[in-house]
Amino acid sequence: MLKIGLPHAAVQQAMETAGLDPSKLPDHLEEVEFRTTHNLGELQNVNLSALVVKPEFRGRGLGKAMCAYAAQVASGLGAQEVIGGCLDELLPFYGKLGVKKRSAKTREGIPKIRLGNEMFLTLDDDVLKKAEKMLDESKSK
Repeated sequence: MLKIGLPHAAVQQAMETAGLDPSKLPDHLEEVEFRTTHNLGELQNVNLSALVVKPEFRGRGLGKAMCAYAAQVASGLGAQEVIGGCLDELLPFYGKLGVKKRSAKTREGIPKIRLGNEMFLTLDDDVLKKAEKMLDESKSK
């Protein structure tokens, strides 16, 4: 998360939420080892299987930042689409991010997702620009 420029405090908070020791975080980006992203060839889509922000941390932009980061990583791997599923109460959140509900007619060849709504996000230029903007905004918070 530091590698993409999320604020140090947000990364610390995420680590605490996950039960990890935030004192292990480097204070400066120079200490973070960056990895190169590998292209997986003709990857058509990637599945986002779980994205959860604990209720007490919601409304701070963490979910948006994680979705934006997932879109950038998937695009960097050569994917054209991110697919996943969500419960009815999450439809408004994902809708604001540009994620669309897939109808039964268009899901041929895609494995059935267990959650109630099958969602997808096509990784076009507009989506990637929006993801970059969301991450830039999260840096300034």
